[in-house]
Formats: sequence, C-alpha cells, structure tokens
Amino acid sequence: MKFIFAFCEGPHDVAFLYKILKTEGYKSHNKDLGEYPGPIDRFLISEAAHSSLEEVNIQSANRRLLPIEVMRKAPDQMVFLYALGGDQRKAERLRILRFLQDSFAVSDPDAFLPGEGHTAAAIYFFDADEAGKQARYETINDELAEVWGQEFQLSPDAPVAGVSGLQLGGIVFTATGQPTGKLEDVLLPLMEQNNEPIFEAAQAFLDQHYDENRCRKLLRLERNNGLIRQPLNAGFQYHNITRYFVPLSLQLRPNAAGVMEEIRSNRTRDRLKFDRSKSIIGIVGQLQQSGKGNAPIIRDTDFIDLNKIQGHEACQAIVAFIRML
Repeated sequence: MKFIFAFCEGPHDVAFLYKILKTEGYKSHNKDLGEYPGPIDRFLISEAAHSSLEEVNIQSANRRLLPIEVMRKAPDQMVFLYALGGDQRKAERLRILRFLQDSFAVSDPDAFLPGEGHTAAAIYFFDADEAGKQARYETINDELAEVWGQEFQLSPDAPVAGVSGLQLGGIVFTATGQPTGKLEDVLLPLMEQNNEPIFEAAQAFLDQHYDENRCRKLLRLERNNGLIRQPLNAGFQYHNITRYFVPLSLQLRPNAAGVMEEIRSNRTRDRLKFDRSKSIIGIVGQLQQSGKGNAPIIRDTDFIDLNKIQGHEACQAIVAFIRML
C-alpha cells in the first residue's frame, strides 16, 4: 500500500483534489482512526489526543493535525488530504514529514521489495500567489531540506524527487500561462465553461452591489457606567476613573446618551477579506447547495464534471503527477 500525504493550503484545494481523484477511481475512505493500517493508525490517534481536553480551547479544538478527507484506490493507494494553510502552518507539515521519515524511510531503497511493506509519499499543493511559481517551489525545497538535511531541487519541470524510499513532490497553482496566481484562477474558468450566462449574472450582481466600505468591520462600543470603551490600540493601562486595568485597545470616553454604539474600524487588521473569484463561486453554488460554503460547493457541483476534468490541461497535470507516485 502506498500512503500519500497531500499538504493543501485550504479546504477549497482539498475539495478540488477530491473531485479530480474521483475521476481516477478513488473513493472516500473515512474510517475510525484505529481502522487505518499501521503505523498510520497510531500517528492519527496520537495527533487526535496529543493534549488533554482541559488544555484545548474552542479555537484550537478543530485544528488537530488530522486530514480533512481520506481517499483510497483499492488495493494500491490511500491519499490523506490535509488543509494546512501556507507558511504559517510549516510546523505541522514538518511534523508529518518527520513521521514519514521515521516510519517509512529505508537506507537501501533497492532492497525494499514490492509486497514487503508499505511505502509513502508527501506532496504539496500550493498557490503561486504573487511570489511566483519558482518561489513557492523554493519554499517546498527549504522545508524538505530542513527534515532531510540535504538540498532539494523540485521545480515545474521536476516536481517529484525520491529520498530513502520516499517520494516527495509539489504542484503549484497559477493562472493559465502565468507564473503567478492561485487555485481559483484554475477553478473559476473551468466552472464557467458552458455556464457563461449564470456566471455573467453573478459577476453583474457583485459589480452592482459590492461596497468596499462594508469590508471595514463594525465595532460595538461597550457601555460602562456612563462611559463606553472604544477600540484603538493594543496593550494595557490603569484607568483612574474605573480603578482597574483596561486594554489600550479599549479607550474610555463619555457617552451622554448611555447607549451602545457602532463604528467602522479603520485598522488594517480589521478589514474583512473580499475575494471576487471566491465570491462568484459562492454565489453560483447557492443554485445547488443553499447555505453551503465554497468547499462543499466545489466538491459536489456539476459545474465541474468528468468531461471537463478529463479535457482540462491543469487537471490532467495533477492526474499525471499522482500517477507518478
């Protein structure tokens, strides 16, 4: 059995890869953690219980190092699809890589005969973003070098390398014919094909109603004994009226009316993130899955079907990449 660990940036990437793998005969294989073959089962169980429940807060409870989706093509391959973000989740990727190194690396790959045991691969699926395709491959190479202590030279022309019986590789999403871009630059044109009137209507809706000012968060000012606390900066100071420490981000000022107020934040960190391509996908997706987010829309939509995937260059590049493993 070949275990493939796929490091995606987000759930949208996972959903897209899920759809592509389905065209190759892969099926969902989401089981209880203890039902996966060893040593995968022990690793997953360890990650699910690596800290006591008392130490887990609400925000981190759903960020355990577990795959979003597991797919299997019996009896040959099992793919674990992770949504691990970009550079900020490097530590989690390194932890998986070290597990693979400890569990599957062999000193003499030629002596590792078929049927003698399991093998493994780790593959990255990154957006090129504005940094560019080559820069993203350099990021992947640097992470791999940090684990194996040797230089890697993955590139668009050589996306897979072997080391100690393991396969390591990466695919970087870009706009067609460009060195920069992201998944949506591949996904949106594919969905729009043969559905142009629907997507033109969605784009017109955004053009008519988008208001940049609404991307500034509303901040509620908290009433406190005739005063309200207004968000400003970070830190703490002692306030001589209320006689307790208050964050500097909550400056007290009089409010004669004594009622709650709302203001628009001017802070950069408080800006809501608007992405036109993602918004269009979300709008058209409501025609099939009301109330759903983009990940389940991408996973189940008929805007991307078998014929489109089999005739699309970028999709078939991913298929060829998976077949190399």
